[in-house]
Amino acid sequence: MGGNYQIFSEMLKRSSAKLRLGASGEVTGIVKFGSLAEVIDAGYLSSTQAEKHS
Repeated sequence: MGGNYQIFSEMLKRSSAKLRLGASGEVTGIVKFGSLAEVIDAGYLSSTQAEKHS
């Protein structure tokens, strides 16, 4: 793995952020929410989907 990948991976791990990927695996955004409720309220997940991630 390259250095940029390792830095990016460690940054995500330390921040507890979630990586948002497109259909082909391309990064489309990095978002950090305080709770799953905030994710649901923002429309990124349904409550059913959120249950699978908790």
